[in-house]
Amino acid sequence: MPCIRQSGAAVESAPIVRSLGLRFASGHRIDDHGHTWAQVVFAARGVMSVEAMGKQWVVPPSRSVWMPAGVPHSIEVVGETWMRTVYLRPDIAAALPDAVRVIDVSPLLRELLLEVVRMGCMDEADDVHRNFAGVLVAQLARAPELELALPMPADPRARRVASRVRDDHAADAPLAALARGAGASPRTLERIFLKETGLTFGRWRQQARLQHAVCLLAQGASVTTVSFECGYDSPSAFVTMFKRSLGTTPGRYMRSADFSP
Repeated sequence: MPCIRQSGAAVESAPIVRSLGLRFASGHRIDDHGHTWAQVVFAARGVMSVEAMGKQWVVPPSRSVWMPAGVPHSIEVVGETWMRTVYLRPDIAAALPDAVRVIDVSPLLRELLLEVVRMGCMDEADDVHRNFAGVLVAQLARAPELELALPMPADPRARRVASRVRDDHAADAPLAALARGAGASPRTLERIFLKETGLTFGRWRQQARLQHAVCLLAQGASVTTVSFECGYDSPSAFVTMFKRSLGTTPGRYMRSADFSP
C-alpha cells in the first residue's frame, strides 16, 4: 500500500517509517544536515564516522547509529560502505532515546532494518506495517549502546592537540611535546580536556585510538598491524585495552559483525 494520506479511511493512510539504501565509495562525506524524523543509520558493510553535538562516533559494520530528529550531523565513510537508513516518524520514535548513540545490531534487528529498506515505506493504515513498526521500535529500545563516542574539545588550543593525536595514532608523544605551539601549557590542556570532554587527556587519546582500531579492523587489517598503528608496544597490550573497552577481543568483535549484506 502506498504511503499517501487518504482522508475518510478507518485509519488514515500516512507514512510512519521510510527508508533509503545507498552505496558510497571510501571517503565520501555527507555534510552537516538534519532530519525532521528520527533516523537509524546502519552500515551493512563498511565503516561510518558520524559527528554530532561536539562528539564523534565510529560505526563499525553491522552496528548502527541512532539519530534523534532535529540533530545536525555529518557522516564520512571509510572503505566501500553499504548504508541503509530507516526514518521513523517522531511520534513513533517518542519512547526512544533523545541522544545520539551507537547501538549493537542483533541478527533480528538487522533483518528488521533490511526488510524495512526492501519495503521502502510503511503505512499507518496497514495493520501489518503498524505491528512491524512496533517490533522495530521495541528492538531499537533494547539494543545495547556501544562505547564508541569520542567527545571533542571546543577550545581551539585543545583541538590543535586533538588533531595532532588523530593525525598520527602510532606516535606516543607526551602531552608536553604535543602542547608545543598549541598556545597552552600541558597542565592547562589537561584541565581543558577534562572539563570539555569529561576525560583525562590520556583516556581521551585511548578512546581516539580505539576508534582508529575499529576502522582498521573493519578494513581487514590484522591485530598485529592495528596494535602498532595505534601506538601499542605489543598485540597483547592492544588486545587487553580493546577487551577492557568493548568487552571482547578484536577477533570476536569483528566476527560478530560478519553478516552477509
